[in-house]
Amino acid sequence: MTHNPALQRKVKIARDGFDGRATSPAKALRLALAKAADALFDLAMTVATVEQTRVPQDALHGFFDDDALLVLLDGQGGRRGGAALDPQLVAALIEVQTMGRVAGAPVPAREMTRTDAAIAAPYVDETLRRFEATMQEAGVDRWATPYRFGDRVGAARALCLALEMPEYDVFRVSLDIAGGARTGQIVLVLPVPAAAPPADAAADRASEETHGAPCPGIAANVLGARATFDAVIARVSLPLDAVAGLRVGDVVPVTGADFDATDLVTTGNVSVAQVRLGQLNGARAVRMGGGLPQGRAPGPAAADDAVPDTGRSGAEQDQAGEVAVPPTGADGDGRSGETGNEVPALGATGEGAAREATDPRPTLTGGHADVDG
Repeated sequence: MTHNPALQRKVKIARDGFDGRATSPAKALRLALAKAADALFDLAMTVATVEQTRVPQDALHGFFDDDALLVLLDGQGGRRGGAALDPQLVAALIEVQTMGRVAGAPVPAREMTRTDAAIAAPYVDETLRRFEATMQEAGVDRWATPYRFGDRVGAARALCLALEMPEYDVFRVSLDIAGGARTGQIVLVLPVPAAAPPADAAADRASEETHGAPCPGIAANVLGARATFDAVIARVSLPLDAVAGLRVGDVVPVTGADFDATDLVTTGNVSVAQVRLGQLNGARAVRMGGGLPQGRAPGPAAADDAVPDTGRSGAEQDQAGEVAVPPTGADGDGRSGETGNEVPALGATGEGAAREATDPRPTLTGGHADVDG
Protein backbone atom coordinates (compact mmCIF):
# COMPACT_ATOMS: atom_id res chain seq x y z
CA MET A 1 0.00 0.00 0.00
CA THR A 2 1.47 3.37 -0.99
CA HIS A 3 1.25 6.50 1.14
CA ASN A 4 0.54 9.93 -0.29
CA PRO A 5 1.84 12.61 2.14
CA ALA A 6 -0.25 15.38 0.57
CA LEU A 7 -3.43 13.30 0.82
CA GLN A 8 -2.63 12.39 4.43
CA ARG A 9 -2.30 16.07 5.36
CA LYS A 10 -5.65 16.88 3.76
CA VAL A 11 -7.33 13.97 5.56
CA LYS A 12 -5.86 15.08 8.89
CA ILE A 13 -7.11 18.65 8.42
CA ALA A 14 -10.57 17.37 7.47
CA ARG A 15 -10.61 14.98 10.43
CA ASP A 16 -9.59 17.74 12.85
CA GLY A 17 -12.54 19.89 11.71
CA PHE A 18 -15.12 17.11 11.41
CA ASP A 19 -16.63 17.41 14.85
CA GLY A 20 -19.55 19.84 14.39
CA ARG A 21 -19.36 20.89 18.03
CA ALA A 22 -15.79 22.15 17.62
CA THR A 23 -14.80 25.33 15.82
CA SER A 24 -12.35 24.59 13.06
CA PRO A 25 -10.38 27.35 11.29
CA ALA A 26 -12.43 26.76 8.12
CA LYS A 27 -15.69 27.13 10.00
CA ALA A 28 -14.48 30.26 11.80
CA LEU A 29 -13.42 31.82 8.48
CA ARG A 30 -16.79 30.96 6.92
CA LEU A 31 -18.61 32.81 9.71
CA ALA A 32 -16.16 35.74 9.71
CA LEU A 33 -16.54 36.42 5.97
CA ALA A 34 -20.33 36.43 6.11
CA LYS A 35 -20.66 38.44 9.33
CA ALA A 36 -18.10 41.06 8.27
CA ALA A 37 -20.00 41.79 5.04
CA ASP A 38 -23.27 42.04 6.92
CA ALA A 39 -21.89 44.27 9.70
CA LEU A 40 -19.99 46.68 7.43
CA PHE A 41 -22.18 46.94 4.32
CA ASP A 42 -25.44 45.13 5.10
CA LEU A 43 -24.37 42.84 2.26
CA ALA A 44 -25.54 39.25 1.98
CA MET A 45 -22.47 37.11 1.41
CA THR A 46 -22.69 33.34 1.55
CA VAL A 47 -19.71 31.03 1.62
CA ALA A 48 -20.23 28.26 -0.93
CA THR A 49 -17.05 26.23 -0.36
CA VAL A 50 -13.94 26.40 1.82
CA GLU A 51 -10.85 24.43 0.89
CA GLN A 52 -8.01 24.33 3.43
CA THR A 53 -4.59 23.05 2.38
CA ARG A 54 -1.22 23.03 4.15
CA VAL A 55 1.66 23.66 1.76
CA PRO A 56 5.37 24.56 1.96
CA GLN A 57 6.41 28.10 1.18
CA ASP A 58 7.78 27.27 -2.27
CA ALA A 59 4.33 26.02 -3.38
CA LEU A 60 2.46 29.27 -2.71
CA HIS A 61 2.89 30.67 -6.20
CA GLY A 62 0.14 28.40 -7.51
CA PHE A 63 -2.52 30.08 -5.36
CA PHE A 64 -2.07 33.71 -6.45
CA ASP A 65 -3.10 35.34 -9.75
CA ASP A 66 -1.65 38.63 -10.93
CA ASP A 67 -5.09 39.94 -11.91
CA ALA A 68 -6.34 39.65 -8.28
CA LEU A 69 -5.96 42.25 -5.55
CA LEU A 70 -2.91 40.93 -3.70
CA VAL A 71 -2.53 41.96 -0.07
CA LEU A 72 0.27 41.47 2.44
CA LEU A 73 -1.04 40.80 5.97
CA ASP A 74 0.93 41.92 9.03
CA GLY A 75 0.97 39.80 12.18
CA GLN A 76 2.74 39.73 15.52
CA GLY A 77 6.43 38.97 15.82
CA GLY A 78 7.13 39.69 12.17
CA ARG A 79 4.83 36.90 10.98
CA ARG A 80 3.19 37.71 7.65
CA GLY A 81 0.32 36.30 5.69
CA GLY A 82 -1.25 37.01 2.34
CA ALA A 83 -4.66 37.42 0.74
CA ALA A 84 -5.93 37.52 -2.84
CA LEU A 85 -9.34 38.98 -3.71
CA ASP A 86 -10.49 38.20 -7.24
CA PRO A 87 -11.89 41.00 -9.50
CA GLN A 88 -15.51 39.91 -8.92
CA LEU A 89 -15.21 40.31 -5.14
CA VAL A 90 -13.38 43.65 -5.48
CA ALA A 91 -16.08 44.94 -7.85
CA ALA A 92 -18.81 43.93 -5.39
CA LEU A 93 -17.07 45.77 -2.52
CA ILE A 94 -16.68 48.90 -4.68
CA GLU A 95 -20.31 48.83 -5.84
CA VAL A 96 -21.84 48.33 -2.42
CA GLN A 97 -19.78 51.20 -0.96
CA THR A 98 -20.36 53.63 -3.84
CA MET A 99 -23.84 52.78 -5.09
CA GLY A 100 -25.27 50.97 -2.08
CA ARG A 101 -25.93 47.76 -4.07
CA VAL A 102 -24.17 45.12 -6.16
CA ALA A 103 -24.91 45.79 -9.83
CA GLY A 104 -23.68 42.52 -11.25
CA ALA A 105 -22.39 44.06 -14.49
CA PRO A 106 -19.44 42.38 -16.24
CA VAL A 107 -16.06 43.31 -14.78
CA PRO A 108 -13.54 44.58 -17.35
CA ALA A 109 -9.99 43.32 -17.12
CA ARG A 110 -7.76 45.94 -15.47
CA GLU A 111 -4.85 46.31 -13.07
CA MET A 112 -5.67 46.65 -9.38
CA THR A 113 -4.78 49.98 -7.77
CA ARG A 114 -4.19 51.41 -4.30
CA THR A 115 -7.73 52.78 -4.41
CA ASP A 116 -9.05 49.23 -4.74
CA ALA A 117 -6.89 48.24 -1.78
CA ALA A 118 -8.20 51.13 0.36
CA ILE A 119 -11.81 50.15 -0.42
CA ALA A 120 -11.22 46.46 0.39
CA ALA A 121 -9.09 47.05 3.53
CA PRO A 122 -12.01 47.47 6.02
CA TYR A 123 -13.57 44.20 4.90
CA VAL A 124 -10.27 42.31 5.14
CA ASP A 125 -9.53 43.74 8.61
CA GLU A 126 -13.02 43.01 9.94
CA THR A 127 -12.90 39.44 8.61
CA LEU A 128 -9.53 38.80 10.24
CA ARG A 129 -10.68 40.36 13.52
CA ARG A 130 -13.77 38.16 13.67
CA PHE A 131 -11.76 35.08 12.70
CA GLU A 132 -9.32 35.77 15.55
CA ALA A 133 -12.13 36.39 18.06
CA THR A 134 -13.99 33.20 17.10
CA MET A 135 -10.89 31.05 17.51
CA GLN A 136 -10.08 32.69 20.84
CA GLU A 137 -13.61 32.07 22.14
CA ALA A 138 -13.29 28.44 21.07
CA GLY A 139 -10.11 28.13 23.15
CA VAL A 140 -7.87 27.51 20.13
CA ASP A 141 -5.33 30.16 21.13
CA ARG A 142 -2.69 29.07 18.65
CA TRP A 143 -5.03 30.20 15.84
CA ALA A 144 -6.02 33.40 17.66
CA THR A 145 -3.12 35.39 16.20
CA PRO A 146 -4.05 38.90 15.07
CA TYR A 147 -3.40 39.75 11.41
CA ARG A 148 -4.26 43.03 9.75
CA PHE A 149 -4.23 44.55 6.27
CA GLY A 150 -0.65 45.57 5.53
CA ASP A 151 -0.17 46.80 1.97
CA ARG A 152 -1.05 46.05 -1.61
CA VAL A 153 1.46 43.98 -3.57
CA GLY A 154 1.73 44.44 -7.32
CA ALA A 155 2.69 40.91 -8.38
CA ALA A 156 2.17 37.36 -7.17
CA ARG A 157 5.92 36.68 -7.24
CA ALA A 158 6.60 39.64 -4.94
CA LEU A 159 3.94 38.45 -2.48
CA CYS A 160 5.42 34.95 -2.38
CA LEU A 161 8.88 36.37 -1.70
CA ALA A 162 7.52 38.38 1.24
CA LEU A 163 6.17 35.21 2.89
CA GLU A 164 9.15 33.56 4.58
CA MET A 165 7.73 30.97 7.01
CA PRO A 166 8.40 27.32 6.09
CA GLU A 167 4.73 26.21 5.95
CA TYR A 168 1.39 27.92 5.37
CA ASP A 169 -2.28 27.08 5.63
CA VAL A 170 -4.11 28.14 2.47
CA PHE A 171 -7.87 28.81 2.62
CA ARG A 172 -9.51 29.06 -0.80
CA VAL A 173 -13.08 30.32 -0.37
CA SER A 174 -15.83 30.63 -3.00
CA LEU A 175 -18.43 33.32 -2.27
CA ASP A 176 -21.99 33.94 -3.39
CA ILE A 177 -22.53 37.69 -3.22
CA ALA A 178 -25.86 39.52 -2.96
CA GLY A 179 -28.02 36.49 -3.69
CA GLY A 180 -26.11 35.45 -6.79
CA ALA A 181 -25.49 38.88 -8.30
CA ARG A 182 -21.81 38.03 -8.28
CA THR A 183 -19.67 34.98 -7.51
CA GLY A 184 -16.27 35.81 -6.08
CA GLN A 185 -13.30 34.14 -4.49
CA ILE A 186 -10.83 35.00 -1.75
CA VAL A 187 -7.61 33.16 -0.95
CA LEU A 188 -6.23 33.57 2.55
CA VAL A 189 -2.70 32.39 3.35
CA LEU A 190 -1.59 32.24 7.00
CA PRO A 191 1.56 30.80 8.60
CA VAL A 192 1.07 27.45 10.29
CA PRO A 193 0.48 28.31 13.96
CA ALA A 194 2.89 27.10 16.59
CA ALA A 195 2.09 23.79 18.24
CA ALA A 196 -0.14 23.91 21.29
CA PRO A 197 1.64 23.72 24.66
CA PRO A 198 1.59 20.38 26.54
CA ALA A 199 -1.77 19.59 28.07
CA ASP A 200 -0.30 18.47 31.40
CA ALA A 201 0.57 21.86 32.88
CA ALA A 202 0.96 20.31 36.32
CA ALA A 203 3.84 18.17 35.07
CA ASP A 204 5.49 21.28 33.63
CA ARG A 205 5.21 23.08 36.96
CA ALA A 206 6.64 20.09 38.80
CA SER A 207 9.55 19.95 36.39
CA GLU A 208 10.18 23.66 36.90
CA GLU A 209 10.19 23.23 40.68
CA THR A 210 12.62 20.31 40.38
CA HIS A 211 15.04 21.74 37.85
CA GLY A 212 14.46 25.44 38.43
CA ALA A 213 12.85 28.08 36.28
CA PRO A 214 14.26 28.64 32.81
CA CYS A 215 17.27 30.91 32.83
CA PRO A 216 16.64 34.36 31.39
CA GLY A 217 18.69 35.48 28.44
CA ILE A 218 21.94 37.32 28.75
CA ALA A 219 20.23 40.60 27.82
CA ALA A 220 17.82 40.32 30.75
CA ASN A 221 20.71 39.60 33.12
CA VAL A 222 22.75 42.54 31.92
CA LEU A 223 19.86 45.02 31.94
CA GLY A 224 18.78 43.86 35.38
CA ALA A 225 22.24 44.21 36.95
CA ARG A 226 22.71 46.89 39.61
CA ALA A 227 25.15 49.66 38.72
CA THR A 228 26.80 51.67 41.52
CA PHE A 229 28.18 55.16 40.94
CA ASP A 230 29.88 57.68 43.21
CA ALA A 231 29.65 61.46 42.76
CA VAL A 232 33.04 63.11 43.43
CA ILE A 233 32.93 66.91 43.85
CA ALA A 234 36.61 67.35 44.74
CA ARG A 235 39.83 65.47 45.40
CA VAL A 236 42.33 66.22 48.15
CA SER A 237 45.96 65.10 48.15
CA LEU A 238 47.63 64.63 51.54
CA PRO A 239 50.98 63.26 52.65
CA LEU A 240 50.88 59.72 53.95
CA ASP A 241 51.78 60.77 57.49
CA ALA A 242 48.89 63.28 57.51
CA VAL A 243 46.45 60.59 56.37
CA ALA A 244 47.73 58.21 59.02
CA GLY A 245 47.16 60.87 61.66
CA LEU A 246 43.50 61.54 60.78
CA ARG A 247 41.03 60.95 63.59
CA VAL A 248 37.22 61.00 63.78
CA GLY A 249 36.09 64.61 63.95
CA ASP A 250 39.03 66.04 62.02
CA VAL A 251 38.09 68.51 59.26
CA VAL A 252 39.85 68.34 55.90
CA PRO A 253 39.64 71.64 53.96
CA VAL A 254 38.34 71.17 50.45
CA THR A 255 39.21 73.71 47.75
CA GLY A 256 38.00 73.86 44.18
CA ALA A 257 34.76 72.01 44.89
CA ASP A 258 32.23 72.71 42.11
CA PHE A 259 28.76 71.21 42.12
CA ASP A 260 28.47 72.05 38.42
CA ALA A 261 31.50 69.91 37.52
CA THR A 262 31.04 66.76 39.59
CA ASP A 263 32.65 63.54 38.39
CA LEU A 264 30.45 60.42 38.23
CA VAL A 265 32.75 57.44 38.79
CA THR A 266 32.24 53.68 38.82
CA THR A 267 33.90 50.95 40.80
CA GLY A 268 37.61 51.14 40.15
CA ASN A 269 37.53 54.96 40.19
CA VAL A 270 36.76 55.17 36.46
CA SER A 271 35.11 58.48 35.48
CA VAL A 272 32.15 57.94 33.14
CA ALA A 273 30.55 61.39 32.98
CA GLN A 274 30.65 64.94 34.29
CA VAL A 275 27.40 65.82 36.01
CA ARG A 276 25.82 68.57 38.05
CA LEU A 277 25.11 67.72 41.68
CA GLY A 278 21.94 68.99 43.31
CA GLN A 279 18.64 68.02 44.91
CA LEU A 280 15.37 66.72 43.54
CA ASN A 281 12.30 66.28 45.73
CA GLY A 282 14.42 66.13 48.86
CA ALA A 283 16.87 63.53 47.58
CA ARG A 284 20.33 64.15 46.25
CA ALA A 285 20.44 63.95 42.48
CA VAL A 286 22.70 64.49 39.52
CA ARG A 287 21.87 65.97 36.14
CA MET A 288 23.43 64.02 33.30
CA GLY A 289 25.33 65.84 30.58
CA GLY A 290 27.36 68.14 32.80
CA GLY A 291 28.37 71.62 31.79
CA LEU A 292 26.93 74.95 32.90
CA PRO A 293 23.81 76.77 31.78
CA GLN A 294 24.53 79.27 29.02
CA GLY A 295 25.73 82.60 30.46
CA ARG A 296 26.30 81.19 33.94
CA ALA A 297 29.70 81.57 35.57
CA PRO A 298 31.20 78.63 37.45
CA GLY A 299 30.41 78.51 41.09
CA PRO A 300 27.86 77.26 43.58
CA ALA A 301 24.45 76.77 41.93
CA ALA A 302 21.62 78.74 43.49
CA ALA A 303 17.89 78.30 43.38
CA ASP A 304 17.70 80.59 40.35
CA ASP A 305 19.04 77.73 38.22
CA ALA A 306 16.38 75.32 39.35
CA VAL A 307 14.74 73.34 36.57
CA PRO A 308 11.29 74.80 35.83
CA ASP A 309 8.35 72.78 37.08
CA THR A 310 6.98 71.11 33.93
CA GLY A 311 4.25 69.27 35.75
CA ARG A 312 5.95 65.92 35.13
CA SER A 313 6.27 63.27 37.77
CA GLY A 314 9.57 62.48 39.45
CA ALA A 315 10.01 59.34 37.34
CA GLU A 316 9.44 61.29 34.13
CA GLN A 317 11.99 63.90 35.16
CA ASP A 318 14.50 61.17 35.91
CA GLN A 319 14.06 59.90 32.35
CA ALA A 320 14.65 63.41 31.03
CA GLY A 321 18.18 63.32 32.41
CA GLU A 322 17.98 63.77 36.19
CA VAL A 323 18.93 60.73 38.21
CA ALA A 324 17.74 60.76 41.81
CA VAL A 325 20.10 59.02 44.23
CA PRO A 326 19.81 58.56 47.98
CA PRO A 327 22.13 60.88 49.95
CA THR A 328 25.01 59.54 51.97
CA GLY A 329 23.76 59.00 55.46
CA ALA A 330 20.17 59.62 54.30
CA ASP A 331 17.17 58.83 56.43
CA GLY A 332 14.85 55.98 55.51
CA ASP A 333 12.56 58.24 53.49
CA GLY A 334 15.37 59.35 51.23
CA ARG A 335 15.68 62.88 52.72
CA SER A 336 19.00 64.29 53.78
CA GLY A 337 20.07 63.55 57.33
CA GLU A 338 21.84 65.95 59.63
CA THR A 339 25.12 65.94 57.78
CA GLY A 340 25.24 69.67 57.07
CA ASN A 341 25.94 68.95 53.38
CA GLU A 342 23.38 71.12 51.62
CA VAL A 343 23.51 71.11 47.83
CA PRO A 344 21.58 73.26 45.35
CA ALA A 345 18.20 72.19 44.04
CA LEU A 346 18.01 70.78 40.50
CA GLY A 347 14.25 71.15 40.16
CA ALA A 348 11.15 71.91 42.18
CA THR A 349 7.89 70.01 42.06
CA GLY A 350 4.85 70.83 44.15
CA GLU A 351 5.88 71.92 47.61
CA GLY A 352 9.48 70.86 47.05
CA ALA A 353 10.57 74.41 46.15
CA ALA A 354 14.18 74.96 45.22
CA ARG A 355 16.42 75.79 48.18
CA GLU A 356 19.47 77.99 47.84
CA ALA A 357 22.78 76.46 48.87
CA THR A 358 24.00 77.86 52.20
CA ASP A 359 27.58 76.68 51.88
CA PRO A 360 29.31 75.78 48.61
CA ARG A 361 31.75 73.60 50.54
CA PRO A 362 30.22 70.53 52.18
CA THR A 363 31.35 69.89 55.72
CA LEU A 364 33.34 66.68 55.41
CA THR A 365 32.80 64.73 58.61
CA GLY A 366 32.81 61.09 59.43
CA GLY A 367 34.89 60.01 56.42
CA HIS A 368 33.01 61.84 53.65
CA ALA A 369 36.18 63.10 51.97
CA ASP A 370 37.56 61.39 48.88
CA VAL A 371 41.21 61.23 49.84
CA ASP A 372 44.03 60.36 47.43
CA GLY A 373 46.96 58.85 49.20
